[in-house]
Amino acid sequence: MLNAVQWISRVACMLFILFISMFAFDVFDQGAGFWRTTGALLLHLLPSFVMTTVLVISWKRPMIGSIFFLILAISYIAWTSHGKTYLIIAVPLLVISALFLLSHWLDKSAKR
Repeated sequence: MLNAVQWISRVACMLFILFISMFAFDVFDQGAGFWRTTGALLLHLLPSFVMTTVLVISWKRPMIGSIFFLILAISYIAWTSHGKTYLIIAVPLLVISALFLLSHWLDKSAKR
């Protein structure tokens, strides 16, 4: 069960990062020059880079992933006032946080 939860949390996180990254591609519709478009793309991909870094750290320390994604979900809810986007952004973050927490608990109990 531990391996399944570990992999589900990691794959869910990767899929969410890919989902969030898709929104960065709207910079190509702006018709700006190469450097301005490149800068805008890197800026829009910054959340994906941060989440990828946290995923790498969480690979061995799932509690860090749980805390980070919980804080990210709460911050998103506090920052935005759009009800439907809670379902699209915040709920997956809460699920990923719970999966990392479950992975941490199962790993801790397996080591006892």
